Amino acid sequence: MISEAGNNQVYTKDTYTLAISPKSIVFKLVFVIAFLASGMITMLTLTFFGFQFRLALVSLLVIPLFIYYPFRITRIELVYFYAVIIVLISGLINHSSVIQISLFLRSFLFSYLIYFLVNIYVTTKTYSRIISVSIFIGIIQLPIMLLQRFLYDSYPVAIRANLIYTDVGFGTFNYKGDPVMTLFLIMLIIYLLFDPKSPKNMRSNLALSLWFTLTIFLSGAEMSKLIVVIIWGLFLLMNYRFKQLILVLVGFVLIMGVMAETGYLERSWNNFSYSLSKGLGSSSAMEMRAFKSGEYGRNAAITYYLNQPLKLFGDGPSKYYNAITKKHSLGNTGHVFTYYSEIGLMGWLGSFALFFFLSFRKDNKKMRFTLAGLLSFLSIMLLSITHPVLNDISLIMAFCIFTKIFAFRHHELAL
Repeated sequence: MISEAGNNQVYTKDTYTLAISPKSIVFKLVFVIAFLASGMITMLTLTFFGFQFRLALVSLLVIPLFIYYPFRITRIELVYFYAVIIVLISGLINHSSVIQISLFLRSFLFSYLIYFLVNIYVTTKTYSRIISVSIFIGIIQLPIMLLQRFLYDSYPVAIRANLIYTDVGFGTFNYKGDPVMTLFLIMLIIYLLFDPKSPKNMRSNLALSLWFTLTIFLSGAEMSKLIVVIIWGLFLLMNYRFKQLILVLVGFVLIMGVMAETGYLERSWNNFSYSLSKGLGSSSAMEMRAFKSGEYGRNAAITYYLNQPLKLFGDGPSKYYNAITKKHSLGNTGHVFTYYSEIGLMGWLGSFALFFFLSFRKDNKKMRFTLAGLLSFLSIMLLSITHPVLNDISLIMAFCIFTKIFAFRHHELAL
């Protein structure tokens, strides 16, 4: 403990969390790579070395921190332990190889390391700077995303061979990471519109939220568009009277008119309606064959599993996806279908519990339910239908950061 002469303030090691502590160094490094540099790093490695950068390996930087900071067993650790047991049971029942089991368990290792890092670094003293930097990151995504699309034809062949035009628009996030970018923006919108700790300037909050919403709608992440519509619908119902809602709707119509004139509205609607119809419609024989050959299709997946017996422990970890080659033998691209097919309902329930407990943190030994936490939980569960959420450390990092911030109370905040 250090004190300065002539100053009543007392300094502890936590005072320097933002500057020199081991957890600060690792957090900042992982944060910058995950949210600002991973996409560019991948494009460079593809162009000059012919391989794709594996962002998940960055989480291994967290391992040395276990030497400096205590490890505690909480509900989160118990859920991870439960999930590991289910994977081992599924592997034994289905005679999976050690390699298959190990490859499946990697997502638990990587995601837990990120959770641990966020848990020890994000506090009432550090969260405000994280929010400020996150808002800046959110603001710059739209111009960078548009620039990426403008420059697409000039990309090296090595990049365009692995990146179709509809996947362009991941901003500063990981390569093909538009679901992660949009979830990051969704969490910012939830913070600005629903969290009591957000700045009191509602006009500024609304302007930022609208900018982030526009970025989401110009991205290729269709599920995120549905999520943000739900969030805005709830916000309007909670905060505006009838006349105000009419004015908001008039403004919305004007914006849609401008988008229609540019031709973007039609393209965006066609993409969204096609994606929705694929998810809700009945699957054709051709779609089913494509699904069985590894091509993703929500309707085909639903039809396929509804016509099979209930899978309690699945068909075995890594049965339908090879993490080394990144090849699917069955079109289980989303987290929900991957977990249900490979480790069964019991395994998927473990991931459900993990996201639930992350969304509603304990407060004085009781679960603290907040609207921001509920919207976060809804967002991650919807996104898990189309995206392997637990395999993506940048997504896990964003989710853990914001859900922990949502759990803070006003009287706990550092002045």
